[in-house]
Amino acid sequence: MDRDEEGVAVRRWMKLGFVLIILGFLVGFSQIQDMKDGVASGHYNRALEHLHVAYVFILAGTAITCFFGFGGMFKRMIFSLLPKSHTSVPLDEPSDTVPPKPLSDFSASIRDGWDSIPVELKLAFFVLFDAAYGLRYQSGILSLLIYGDPLWMFQFFEFILSSMYVLYWMLNNLKGWIRTVAIISSPFIILLIFAFCLEQLFVGQETTVSPTFRLTSVLFTGFYWAAAYLAIAVGLTLTYKVQRFGNFAQAETMLFGAYVGFTIMWSPFFYTLVGGVKVLNIDVKKDEVLTWDLLFWACVTGFVLTGLLGVLIDRLIYSRFRKRHALPQAMMIASLGVAMILRGILYIRYGADQYLFVPDVDWRLTTSRTEFSGESVPSLFGIKLWPSWMNQTIRFRFGERTAEKSHGDMDQIACIEAGKPDNFSSSWDSDSGICNVMEYLPFREMADASYFLQHTKAALIIGVFAAVILLILMLNMTRLGRQMRAVADNPDLAASSGINVERVHMTSAFLAAGISGFGGVLFGMYVRVNPNVGLTILLPAFSVIDQRRLDCLGNHWYGPCDFRAGSDFCGQQTG
Repeated sequence: MDRDEEGVAVRRWMKLGFVLIILGFLVGFSQIQDMKDGVASGHYNRALEHLHVAYVFILAGTAITCFFGFGGMFKRMIFSLLPKSHTSVPLDEPSDTVPPKPLSDFSASIRDGWDSIPVELKLAFFVLFDAAYGLRYQSGILSLLIYGDPLWMFQFFEFILSSMYVLYWMLNNLKGWIRTVAIISSPFIILLIFAFCLEQLFVGQETTVSPTFRLTSVLFTGFYWAAAYLAIAVGLTLTYKVQRFGNFAQAETMLFGAYVGFTIMWSPFFYTLVGGVKVLNIDVKKDEVLTWDLLFWACVTGFVLTGLLGVLIDRLIYSRFRKRHALPQAMMIASLGVAMILRGILYIRYGADQYLFVPDVDWRLTTSRTEFSGESVPSLFGIKLWPSWMNQTIRFRFGERTAEKSHGDMDQIACIEAGKPDNFSSSWDSDSGICNVMEYLPFREMADASYFLQHTKAALIIGVFAAVILLILMLNMTRLGRQMRAVADNPDLAASSGINVERVHMTSAFLAAGISGFGGVLFGMYVRVNPNVGLTILLPAFSVIDQRRLDCLGNHWYGPCDFRAGSDFCGQQTG
């Protein structure tokens, strides 16, 4: 390394030393001022820790500045103690015959590695360290400007944003199998980031937060809402890919299916004979026997009528836009108008009351459920579907994990015995005769628990995912599916190949609306529905769609497409 490069490296180290000195003085002065103003007894030790950290910063900065500021003198003093054979060449005179020193090569490699890191990433690491330190010790650079609750709020977001940027940089710059492993493990890395951030926050606040999760409950609740959003997202994907616009009326078509189910539930055509008298299914007394006919016909009718509604809307509105070659944005705005019209019709006919689809009163009984517990693990052909620990409750403790109790009714021997078990310690105050017992709580605890899956919730999960699987099979194994994918890829080429493009558009509108209506019937069995529910579930349903995968309709749910009908539907995937 020549003199210019060495000079640049020295100046960088000098800047780092000055920054540490200034930072140490700022933190130290702020803590000294706080101690002059008075601090609570519980925070006195924390203030002393901050002072110690400030001293370490000042000493480290001073050492770096002195070493590199007087580097030449240090080198001459060190090499003067070595034998003359090692110092035959003057240090200040360059020589091509002097072999490179291992220490110089190592230092140069470190400097080159440091120079290769982008400035943004260096700043992100600095901000990350400052936020972690500030959350744990209620200090940091922002503490010079902000006090109280706004301080930890800003530092919380500072930590999350900087760590997410570091993760983003890693995922975009790693190569090969390391990048694949990083992408697969990224959800767990994000969870660890939030867990570490919460740990630093609550340790700094000197408090304890203990969230509890029932793993089976989290699993099936996730499946349930995934099915609810998927019932809309399937229609959104079909409409977007085949007709090239986002249908904001998709949630209202789902609600239309739910109200079809309510109407059939109130219909006199579905009844049960009780003592020779026709009684509506919803008025039959409980007998712990599930009735399926009303549910079956409600699902079929909801699918068909909602699908026909989708075809009607497509023929009356969207087909006219297609004939005029309207922009997708115009069709999207038109779908907003359709959504408001459908919502208004539902308000006029059914009002704002909330309704629940009850095909039989026995569906709502507490006995209409399936138990999942440590002793009742679901199995298939004698093989357990998941480990027994999935049926447990897990509890995390963030922050302080100690519990101290004072006992005035113990003697010294009993106090010593109280501190012998694991995770316990005790101290005896001879002056007051009080025994202080400290319990060290674990970060994670697991306990056996039971979860009961209602049959109404299971019906939505099974029904929607089964409908999606059937749709996937139809897209890949039928002539209609190949035609839909050909139109989605290139409508002009599909038309020149003899495919009726308008008929495909009509079919896609029927399937998109029908599947949403089918899901709406099942959704109304567990959630009380009114016409305004569509607004609350539409945007989450849009988030289910991965925009990068919309280039291939099949890839949204399953593997690569294999379509040969005039052209490749997927094209070149650029995701």
